[in-house]
Amino acid sequence: MNWLLDTNVIVTLCQRGELKALSKGPYPFWVPEQVDDELTAYPDKYPEQLRQYEEAKAQGHIIVIELPLGSKEHSEYLRLRRARVNPARNRGEDACVAVALIRTDSLVCTGDTQGANRAKQELGSSRVRTREDLLSLLGL
Repeated sequence: MNWLLDTNVIVTLCQRGELKALSKGPYPFWVPEQVDDELTAYPDKYPEQLRQYEEAKAQGHIIVIELPLGSKEHSEYLRLRRARVNPARNRGEDACVAVALIRTDSLVCTGDTQGANRAKQELGSSRVRTREDLLSLLGL
């Protein structure tokens, strides 16, 4: 099962200095391009977190996946975005759910309770994990 990580999960691991622990996972972790955009948008604001994130990508522990225009994933992403009250927020979360809807061998991992509840509505509770689930998987 492939894990799609939302922005808040990666930020938490970076804040704890534990992003390198993703190497303990049995597979690479995925982030949609929207999560990647959120994490790299302000390189001067959190330079140490960005360094850890870029290192995890370079080592292959995190793989950025695209949602190409016209793809099923992108169509689901647009559907989820239209339901948002504030379209500037939660792009990464919606992208994770959109990918998981199409790639049924994946699940969404988020640290946001509201985000997890929305993801469960779309995917069912068996395909949504919390940040704490990930920490346990990694032995942290």
